[in-house]
Amino acid sequence: FFLMEGPDGLNVTAELVALSAGYDFIGTIGARFLKGRDFDPKIENERSVLINEAAVRENGWQDQEFNVKYLGRDREGNVTSKWNVVGVFSDFKPGESYAKSEPTIIFLDNRTIPESNLLIGITSPDMMPSVQEIANIWDTQFPSLPFEFQFGEDKINALYWQEETFLVLLTILCGIIVLITVLGIVG
Repeated sequence: FFLMEGPDGLNVTAELVALSAGYDFIGTIGARFLKGRDFDPKIENERSVLINEAAVRENGWQDQEFNVKYLGRDREGNVTSKWNVVGVFSDFKPGESYAKSEPTIIFLDNRTIPESNLLIGITSPDMMPSVQEIANIWDTQFPSLPFEFQFGEDKINALYWQEETFLVLLTILCGIIVLITVLGIVG
């Protein structure tokens, strides 16, 4: 749960999924900004966050002048900092297409340490030279950690393989049912 200050100045405890991301994460995943802006690398020590439209809807902030803040707290629950929500981005689903898009807050993480996952958008039709260049940079920056990569398309295909298999089986079953029905009517 996160303590937020709504546009009306009242504090709200919001249930949000928290992500840490770098600059241009929203553009990289193909989402778009509905209000505001992305994190700005020109602003040193920027203390701001992004939220998605599900977070706006869930808290009833859609019809109000937008001035929402994330309230940082210490261990006792006292507010120690206020971070501006500088942008509202469109909902995206990191998993199954039928899953509900959860209210989400994104914190800027511009540290230069290896994370468990990096998401890099490559627009070149021939991706392998770009992948090799990224691998070289990785090996220079993090020589003790192996560089491993996976294309997003492969990950999405693996995610939907089970659903596609179910659809094929369902189609075959429907064909058999239609065939039995026709045989029952004719014969």
